[in-house]
Amino acid sequence: MNMKVLWFTNLPIGEAPSLMGVGKSVFGGWLEGLFGQLASLDDIALSVAFPSPHTKMSSLSGLRAKYHPFPSGPSGMEPASATVHRIQEILDIAKPDIVHVFGTELQHSVAVMRLCREHGIPALLQMQGLMGSIAQHYMGWLPEHVTRRATPVEVLRGRTLGQIRRSFFAAAELESQALRLADHVLGRTTYDRGWAQQVNPAAMYHAAEETLRDAFYKGEWSMDKCERFTLFVSQAVAPYKGAHMAIRAMPIILNRFPRAKLVIAGPDPIGGLST
Repeated sequence: MNMKVLWFTNLPIGEAPSLMGVGKSVFGGWLEGLFGQLASLDDIALSVAFPSPHTKMSSLSGLRAKYHPFPSGPSGMEPASATVHRIQEILDIAKPDIVHVFGTELQHSVAVMRLCREHGIPALLQMQGLMGSIAQHYMGWLPEHVTRRATPVEVLRGRTLGQIRRSFFAAAELESQALRLADHVLGRTTYDRGWAQQVNPAAMYHAAEETLRDAFYKGEWSMDKCERFTLFVSQAVAPYKGAHMAIRAMPIILNRFPRAKLVIAGPDPIGGLST
């Protein structure tokens, strides 16, 4: 008899994008690797639920799994009744033996944990971005004259650094609620463990490394082929990612390694093309 596993992820993975006729996200590659491994097991019946703007679509069946889009709202806000109703519907359809919630960043995580507790469904809550910690360090030690600066458009759209930070604190409260409802928490680092046990010392903590996307397991890294003395920062969209710290460190690094250069991925902050 197959074990029925229901994942709640933060984005569509596997066959879901093609079944929905939407583009595949460049994020969550490690999830794709794990999905491929689990979906290939004969004794696992896998379902994947995820927030999506395409809420008129019902559940979809692929060759490797079943997929369930659901509506969601802004991070940090209590899930709307439509979100809760759809998640309940997904639980009723999937009838999972176990639910695996990937991350506490988005509002649906607490709704899933509440419903699982209400119906006695075993649930594993996995740490990804730690909203409570990120909220405390969101400004990344930028000076106040920088963090208080905002354009009229940012103010109107609620996208000033201060407004975003407040939304992170609101998300952190929902994260704490989700963690307190968890009997089992999955993480990777000692920081994950410390944070989870600080919020819910009664939960059983499980440590596991992530599965990377397939590209990381192909070929071999070589010193001869690498671009030596290059530092890579994956993004600089938010201050807590620390790109400004890397920029400040460059003069010190250049004193010892004159050929060093810093590469920052992501959108051009002055409005040019993304790299």
